[in-house]
Amino acid sequence: MVEYKLPKLGVAGSTPVTRSKAYFGTTACLFRFKAGWALGLTFFIGVCMARNDLEKRLHELIDPVVESFGLDLWGFTIGQAGHRRVLKIYVDSPNGVNIDQCAQVSRHVGLNIEVEDAIPGAYTLEVSSPGLERVFFSPLQMHAYIGREIDVKLHEALNERKSFHGTITSAADDSFTLDENGERIEFDWQLIKRAKLVHNF
Repeated sequence: MVEYKLPKLGVAGSTPVTRSKAYFGTTACLFRFKAGWALGLTFFIGVCMARNDLEKRLHELIDPVVESFGLDLWGFTIGQAGHRRVLKIYVDSPNGVNIDQCAQVSRHVGLNIEVEDAIPGAYTLEVSSPGLERVFFSPLQMHAYIGREIDVKLHEALNERKSFHGTITSAADDSFTLDENGERIEFDWQLIKRAKLVHNF
C-alpha cells in the first residue's frame, strides 16, 4: 500500500540532472553486536549491499517515467518514518516543475513500484522540485552553481569539523572545491553526508 503526498504550492523550481549516491549511516552496528566485530561488519556490508540493490532497482523504475514527461531526475532519497519507508523523488527541468507534473510522476512511479513490488509493505511517496535550497546528489550537479554558497556536512570530521560553509569554486566527477573565507578546501564526494545550496533572499 502506498500513500501519496503532493508538494505544496510554490515548491517547483529550476535546472540540471544526475543520479544520487546515497549513503546508509549505520556504522554503529559494528559495535552493537554481542557476537563480535566480525559479525557486525558482515551485517553492515550486507545491509549496504541490499540498500544499493534497492536504489539501483528504484532508479530503473523512476528514471524512465520522469523522462517520459520531459523532466530530469535530480535525485531521490529513501528514509524511514516510524515503520513506514518514505521515498522522496526530486524532478526538475529548465522551465521548472509544477504540481500537475509532480502528480503525474507520482502516479506513474507508484504504479511501477506496486507492479514490481520494489518496496514491500506500506510506504509514502513524495514527488517535488529540488527547490531553491536544493540538495546535491552528485558534484557534477554543482557545475551550474559555481560561485554560489552551499552548506556541507561530512560523515567524518575533517580538521576536527563536520560542517562547512562557503562558495563552490570547481566540481569534478567525484569531488568539488569550496572557498571558505579565502581558504580553498577540496572534498571527496564519498565523505559528503549532505551538500545543500544556500539561497540568499
